[in-house]
Amino acid sequence: MISKNEEVDVEVTWEDQQSICRFSNLYQLNQEDSEKISALETIVKQLEDAMADFDEYELSSDEEGPLRVYVGEMFSHVDLDEAKQMVTRKLDENRTELAKLKGKRAERTEELTKLKGELQAKFKNSINLEE
Repeated sequence: MISKNEEVDVEVTWEDQQSICRFSNLYQLNQEDSEKISALETIVKQLEDAMADFDEYELSSDEEGPLRVYVGEMFSHVDLDEAKQMVTRKLDENRTELAKLKGKRAERTEELTKLKGELQAKFKNSINLEE
């Protein structure tokens, strides 16, 4: 029986090289998507906070008239309903993108797990597939 510290001398076939490259590419894509997901989650949280602020403003404000909303690199004057619509639209767009990225990452993670199992079964400790 082979101990944990022993490496197995196995010939690496072209198919094995393709599997290793595929694992590497999928792993890198998952890392990139994880960063994007984190950023989108922050944006979604900020937009949800903005909606809560609009609701609070609506209840507590006696003022009528436009709000100053920061759009891009400038402020724009819009009424409360228009501001809510803008934020709601952005919130929906970001939630959709977030769900799409999480779905892609989940699919890749399944394939990564499968590839990792196959490669480790063949190469034992001779291959390092850290996630």
